[in-house]
Amino acid sequence: FENGNPVLIFIGRLTENKKLDRLVKAVRELNDEHFYVNLMIVGAGVMSESLRSLAQNLGIEDKVWFYGECYDESILNKLLYNADLCVSPGNVGLTALHSLSYGVPVITHNDFFTQMPEYEVVVPYKTGLLYKKGDKVDLKSKIREWFILPVDREQIRKNCYSMINDKWNSLNQIKILQEVIKE
Repeated sequence: FENGNPVLIFIGRLTENKKLDRLVKAVRELNDEHFYVNLMIVGAGVMSESLRSLAQNLGIEDKVWFYGECYDESILNKLLYNADLCVSPGNVGLTALHSLSYGVPVITHNDFFTQMPEYEVVVPYKTGLLYKKGDKVDLKSKIREWFILPVDREQIRKNCYSMINDKWNSLNQIKILQEVIKE
């Protein structure tokens, strides 16, 4: 991006239910308010062209980078590690686990009844934030809030790593399955 502004990232399929148009619009509004951020979108899908058009129509094509589809972990790890915050306006799913694995906190919506089970890794102010589902103003507010919080970036990384290591790694999942089978 050739600037020092925070980088938001989304990784996943670019489908309507991901609500990425809200994220692109939030980036525009934040930049208009002189709260400068960049957005990196990694993925492909039916919304690819409309999202590109939206960024262009909003005049923020220099703030939004469409990386495209990528399954190469050696590339994804660099993209994630260099991002400041993962934002998934729709359901978050495995993107949350992937993001936290690299120490990147997550913002997603708070409607637990429609979320994927992985949403529970998002612990407010420790591994990310939750915004009110469907509330575009709150989404933008939570992005801004994350960056103005007096948080220690290294502590946030440690929180993210701990969440994965303590609860979501394969050894812990095997232990849970073994206990269920014993019952």
